[in-house]
Amino acid sequence: MEPAALDRKVHGDGDHPAALPAVNPRRAWLLAALAGLAGVVDAAPQAKQRADTPVQLEPLVVTATRQPLPRLQVPAAISVLDAGDLRGGRPALSLAESLPRIPGVVVRERQNQAQDVQLSIRGFGARASFGVRGVRLYADGIP
Repeated sequence: MEPAALDRKVHGDGDHPAALPAVNPRRAWLLAALAGLAGVVDAAPQAKQRADTPVQLEPLVVTATRQPLPRLQVPAAISVLDAGDLRGGRPALSLAESLPRIPGVVVRERQNQAQDVQLSIRGFGARASFGVRGVRLYADGIP
């Protein structure tokens, strides 16, 4: 069919009305809403079925080898604060005054001798009352 003839059928011409019936706006909204709900109602049982059945994943094995590497060649952030750094710098009365020199370390002194300082290293241990998960801190070689 030619485009001009199709346009006359759809929109009509001056003498003849359009071939398509006029649509009531209320009815159009109702049909659109029902069509949308049909997709949601149809998907609900499938989603419930998927949630009830567990998915078995393949095991993932991560391996690594320990190698003695210089700190500059390790692909991680390592900070060491030894006794020479503590003595050679500014005077500090406690560990809470020395550790903030290391980037990413936050130390909160709780002013309570029964509890030690609260230590957070890049977000790890921020809420730990005693000890820090995921962080190793050695004092005189003792963890």
